[in-house]
Amino acid sequence: MTAFLGLSAFHRDAAVDDERRRRVAVQEERFSGKPGDASFPRRSVRWCLDEAGLRAGDLDGVVVSQKPLRTFERLLASHLEEFPRSARGFARAMFLWLGDRLWMRSRVAQELEVEAKRVLFCEHARAHAASAAFAAGLDDAAVLVLDDVGEWTTTAQCRVRAGAVEVLAEMRFPDSLGLVASAITQYLGFVPGQDEEVLGALGAHGAPRMLEHLRELVVPLDRGAFRVDRRAFPFRRGGDLAYGDALVEALGPARASGQPLLASGDDTRHADVAASAHALLAERAVDAARALRERVADVPDLALTGFLAQDARIVARVAEQSGFERVHAAPYADDAGAALGAALVGAQGAAFVGPLLGPRAEDDLGEHEGAKELDGADEVPRRIAERLERGELVGWARGRLALGRGALGGRIALASASEEGARARLLDALQLGESWRECFVLAPAERADEWFDVPPAARPAAARGGAVVRPRDSIARALNAASPAPVRRNPSRAARHQGISRLTPDPSSKSYDPIAK
Repeated sequence: MTAFLGLSAFHRDAAVDDERRRRVAVQEERFSGKPGDASFPRRSVRWCLDEAGLRAGDLDGVVVSQKPLRTFERLLASHLEEFPRSARGFARAMFLWLGDRLWMRSRVAQELEVEAKRVLFCEHARAHAASAAFAAGLDDAAVLVLDDVGEWTTTAQCRVRAGAVEVLAEMRFPDSLGLVASAITQYLGFVPGQDEEVLGALGAHGAPRMLEHLRELVVPLDRGAFRVDRRAFPFRRGGDLAYGDALVEALGPARASGQPLLASGDDTRHADVAASAHALLAERAVDAARALRERVADVPDLALTGFLAQDARIVARVAEQSGFERVHAAPYADDAGAALGAALVGAQGAAFVGPLLGPRAEDDLGEHEGAKELDGADEVPRRIAERLERGELVGWARGRLALGRGALGGRIALASASEEGARARLLDALQLGESWRECFVLAPAERADEWFDVPPAARPAAARGGAVVRPRDSIARALNAASPAPVRRNPSRAARHQGISRLTPDPSSKSYDPIAK
């Protein structure tokens, strides 16, 4: 028997794959309650091994989804090139890496009590690509990795065949679309690395009138490549700010956390910045997808993964304009997916890997107040429908917990789309009361074409909520009637954990180091 454990670097998530195709995966934050928990995932590892019926000694390998020496090389080269402006970021990075991150093999071996020779390393982009192809059940696919940064690679055009990942072309740090997204998220006063969804959601309320300015700062090159302006995006320095003077010159003063958000009325500047940034990122993603299509003209399927592939609007744009026949969005496009991909690369597994890989609903809920168990496949939807018709909000937890940020049907908060003000009440109940926050609309797959305009290439992604599609006019009117929500100028942020929102302090003021990921 072969069995591999995958870990994301730096140690947020864990996954197991073995020859019997017992695949399980979970994020450490599901147990600790800390969003993005970057500590060593002891509880995740323990749960994965127990669920798979394995002990650490049974593992053929522990595969880390990043090569630490190459990452350290990037850190050292980037900081030294920018010295002395990078002095503060350099000190912070060296403290972390010389402490224990550089000695990852011995650290992992010690934590898991396995031989050091069994600790292996997989390039971050390859781990992403493997998990994306297998999530779509594809044995031969093109994969576009739209990431922030792994070791050096930020964007990768790949082909996955029979479990093997071939990188056809790549962009390298500091030219990164994911880091550009984080920088503009921070410019708008939100938390980089966490709140990038603001660019699409808030941008829907604005117009891309600053797009030309941003095009001058992220310049397209041949075959899907691009160059990022170093003055606008000084990623090499690793300081507290991910954006520079040139971005402020192009877009105007940055918004500080807690300041009013300009998204409605006569002044929509912040919504316009978000719309412009989102349009730029989508353009560059389409450029890369078209270039990949030229490289693999015989492959009809494209799988998208990485940091930016979590944006359903970008996925939809790529599906419409890339030229691929079918576009899939990885359900676990973040580092959680990279952990699973590392295990799959180690096991050389090429079979379908669905998203529901974590603890079961009953394990998560336990004795939680209000938790109820209903028997019978027909009883659950009937009772839910009755409650929704009465205008109630319903939380539905079923099956295993999904890997990655999305619940994907495992954990759902529901309201009737035809109920006036339903969206506002739902967001308020989840403590996500900003008016620009978005909700999904659920519809039976067999009736989707009646209600939505679904481009053929976007169908695989849209079926999992990974691509935005346009509602037909009659449905759009009904949804708009149910959509009003109050604007909150200083909302508390909510941490999503096991489908239950919990208030946390606003971390916007914390320093952000895009280099020391």
